[in-house]
Amino acid sequence: MIAKYYDGKQSTSYNVYIEIEEEGLALKGDNFTLVWDYSSLLIPAKPEANQPLILTNLIMPDARLVIADNTLYKTLRGKVPKQNAPRFSISLSWYSLSVWFLLSALVLVVAYRVSDPFLELVAEHFPRSWEKKLGDVVIGQLVSEEHICKNKKGQAALDKIIKQLTTTAQITDPFTVRIVKSEDVNAFAAPNNQIIIYSGLLKQSQTQEELIGVIAHEMGHVIKRHSINGLIKSLGYSLFLTLTVGDVQSIHLANDLLQLKYSRSHEREADLIASEILCKANVNNKGLITFLEKAETEEGDISRKIAFISTHPALGERIDFMKSVQNTKKPQPILRAKEWKALKQICE
Repeated sequence: MIAKYYDGKQSTSYNVYIEIEEEGLALKGDNFTLVWDYSSLLIPAKPEANQPLILTNLIMPDARLVIADNTLYKTLRGKVPKQNAPRFSISLSWYSLSVWFLLSALVLVVAYRVSDPFLELVAEHFPRSWEKKLGDVVIGQLVSEEHICKNKKGQAALDKIIKQLTTTAQITDPFTVRIVKSEDVNAFAAPNNQIIIYSGLLKQSQTQEELIGVIAHEMGHVIKRHSINGLIKSLGYSLFLTLTVGDVQSIHLANDLLQLKYSRSHEREADLIASEILCKANVNNKGLITFLEKAETEEGDISRKIAFISTHPALGERIDFMKSVQNTKKPQPILRAKEWKALKQICE
């Protein structure tokens, strides 16, 4: 049986042939063979119909195995320790469970049959404790610790930008912003006030104002809770049910988040908030406009991997809008030249 093996060290996968052996599950690649003992094999969740079986390993927590043929679930379910397989547990009262069950069912219907305002209302009142859980899972699934850029001088420069933006805009909720090694030119907002910026986008930012403009835009998505809105719309019932009675780790949030395509209204909201943040911080919004113009020009060049286009649509409209909104009259750089240089080298 063929499967895809992710070692947790690289973003690419390996095709492996798997075999059921007496002591464990054998993974045979072109240049390696591993045996995952049943005692350390973890099955996060029972796969739904037509969904792959996902396996992890307690000894290698960052690694995972994706098996397209999920019929192996029943066999492995009987071989791993009970605590390593899905189990149903209820942490809420039956009354609370019933309320959330009905709400989740309603959300499922609304997500596909009613316009966005109701979803935005649900996202606005989405429990912060749940949002923290989702944020932790998203970052855990999407970002390996070793891929986070941690150059101290570069991180200090990034922190200075975030402090300036949040302080001048009087934003009290703390933001966590990370630069992650990836050739993709993209950035996205994750639940729990988190922003991920790929190093490819940092590389393409010729000025600090371009990068700061993108960060301010993603802050707008965070403030308006657009990622929560999108996940509710995408996952609906399963999201609420898993958060109430299941294991949130079993939801494959990372792919759903990366594939979210914000609506025009969401982009307009994020751009409006970004323009306000930039104006208060005395940062020229021409940086964001320039970045969007470059992205629009290079849209047809697939080799540049500008994923920012697919997840942030309507670039032309957004450029016109940003040119029409208020801009600071006294633009001042947040970073000195050497700090900007340090930030550009944060992954080195």
